[in-house]
This record gives sequence, C-alpha cells and structure tokens, in this order.
Amino acid sequence: MLAVLPFENLGAPEDEYFADGMTEEIISRLSAIQSIGVISRTSVYKYKSEQKTIPEIAEELGVQYILEISKPGYVEGFNQFHRFFSGHN
Repeated sequence: MLAVLPFENLGAPEDEYFADGMTEEIISRLSAIQSIGVISRTSVYKYKSEQKTIPEIAEELGVQYILEISKPGYVEGFNQFHRFFSGHN
C-alpha cells in the first residue's frame, strides 16, 4: 500500500489550492493503476497539519510506502520535488 502525503506548498499562500489539487490528481491517477493500492485523500489530509515522522505515518496508515511532494515558489514554470520513502526503517 502507498500513501501520498498532502502536497506541501512552499510558495505563496494563495497557491494552496494548487497544492491541494495536485495531491488529489496524483492520488486519483495512482489509484487507477490496479496493481497499486493507494490510501484515500481523506485518510492522508490530516497529515497536512501534523508533524510526524514518515515511519509514524506509515504505521498509523498501515502502508509500506509514502510519497511526499513539495512545490517551491513558481519560477519560470512549475517545479516540484518528490521523495519516495519506504514506510519502515
């Protein structure tokens, strides 16, 4: 199982809607792949405001993998950072 953590907006506060929309789109597209189990958006959104470690989140959600994405400020196009973690050390 995989959890996609809420997209972290590192840009302007008014771009928060974009970060949320990207999280939903990634979850939706990954969920369409039958061989990948993805945790629902409602289950992961509580981690948008919580400060927990990746292993803590993985254990609480019962997942093996975590995808974390952040969007820095807008500079000549869309930039993003991806980090893919195994949920257990």
